[in-house]
Amino acid sequence: MLGMFSLSFMIFAIPVGFLGGARIGRRKTITLGLLTVIAIILAAFFIGETSKPQDVALTDPPVIMRFMGLFFLGGIGWAMVNVNSLPMVVDMTVNEKVGGYTGGLYYFFSQAANLVAPPFAGALLDLIGYETLLPFAVAFFLLALIAMQFVRRGDVKGGAEDAYEYVPPDMD
Repeated sequence: MLGMFSLSFMIFAIPVGFLGGARIGRRKTITLGLLTVIAIILAAFFIGETSKPQDVALTDPPVIMRFMGLFFLGGIGWAMVNVNSLPMVVDMTVNEKVGGYTGGLYYFFSQAANLVAPPFAGALLDLIGYETLLPFAVAFFLLALIAMQFVRRGDVKGGAEDAYEYVPPDMD
């Protein structure tokens, strides 16, 4: 089922890059992606709570299809966030400091989240139970959404036509 998430991410990675780079801007695209992921997680939580299967193997086709559809939409939302994040960080600085911003800030905080979140979430799961997993995720996506509203730099400089300068000529 999670393959649907990856599939939609791959299909929509380039279109959401153009959406963020040429159409509505990276900040708005990332915000829309975060809202999409939050809505998908909430929908998955409510579907999971209202359609508890008798068998833990999840063999109920209508429930599986609902989750697959949600994961497909979630992959699009996550592509909006992920594809536009690094270019936004790169555009926040001058060429001489790009390495410090990408290797220093972007990857440091990405890896710090990867180190801190699993034990924190695991402790919460051990203390309260698995029903906290999706609300836990929503809480942190909401924090990301709030933080994103304070970002004032990193959008594409120039017009939509400038974004197409990066497309190789043989792809026209």
